[in-house]
Amino acid sequence: MECSFDSIGFELTKNNFKKENIEKTLKELCEDFDVCIVKIDASNFTTTIKDKIRPEEEEQHLKADQEDLNKYFGQIFGVDDKDKEEMILKINKISIMKSTMEKLLDKQMENEYNQKKYQSKIDEIFQAHQLMFSDYIKIDKEPRKDGTVTKW
Repeated sequence: MECSFDSIGFELTKNNFKKENIEKTLKELCEDFDVCIVKIDASNFTTTIKDKIRPEEEEQHLKADQEDLNKYFGQIFGVDDKDKEEMILKINKISIMKSTMEKLLDKQMENEYNQKKYQSKIDEIFQAHQLMFSDYIKIDKEPRKDGTVTKW
């Protein structure tokens, strides 16, 4: 349905952009809207809307749309369901770690006793381990790039 501005008496001129004209136009449009709302038969409108909305069908359509979207992203980005599930699990774990760390850091700042207590908890969670070079095999192919070790 196409609606032209002329049909509602709206002409784009410099005069229409004055504050008074904008307020007048808004008031007229609000009055027209109110008249249209009053003319709506509420019981008929509600019945019509309820007849057109079917939650079971809407849920099925929504699930189908989500599956189509997932397939689309899988094709575009090469992400399969297994990778997606792993990524979601990692994101959830990271989110939990973030909130836990925020709580620990907030509690750590309360007083000096808490600082030592919670710092030891943080150290337990994030233990630093030395890398064992015996676990790695040296590769002679392009070992450095701009001074950084890239292959072992």
